[in-house]
Amino acid sequence: KRYPNAAVSIRSAISADLFQLLKQGEIDLAFTMGHALQQKDCILACSHPERTVFAAALGHPLTQRKELTLSEVLDEEILAIGENTFLQQEVYKMAAECGKTLQSHIQTESSQALLQMAEQGLGIVFLPEYMLRNSLREGRLCILPVRDFSLPFYTAVFTHKNKWVTPQMQGMIHLVEQYWESKD
Repeated sequence: KRYPNAAVSIRSAISADLFQLLKQGEIDLAFTMGHALQQKDCILACSHPERTVFAAALGHPLTQRKELTLSEVLDEEILAIGENTFLQQEVYKMAAECGKTLQSHIQTESSQALLQMAEQGLGIVFLPEYMLRNSLREGRLCILPVRDFSLPFYTAVFTHKNKWVTPQMQGMIHLVEQYWESKD
């Protein structure tokens, strides 16, 4: 409504590819997920702390437990998102640190597909908590109480240092900040 002539085009890619597109001037803003809040030649416009969780359908045996170890969770079928994504790299790193090889036979770029598979009891999903809000609220999934696990990270918006931030871009950044504030 504020910018009726602005066109929004959304591209989905891993953070490294998004930063490359930003540096090449092919995109104006990069929405990323991960630990890094600094990137060469890029300016952090805004960021928000997030939390990643393991969750399963209510009928899953692990949801009956009051406490779990990361090792126990990683023995299950893990529904992984994407290839070479921040979350996939982190879950594989955690598995290696526990001396495990992940049982992850299902992989997709779609977080919605992962949620649906987890809700149907096909495995344990590993996603940011904000992506699970509806499934948790409606009782389709349950966060697993993993005592020795924590993966804080950030969602962030970046611009390129040599790119003029247009009023439309600033408007989008402001909308994102307002959204994050409303969720806290």
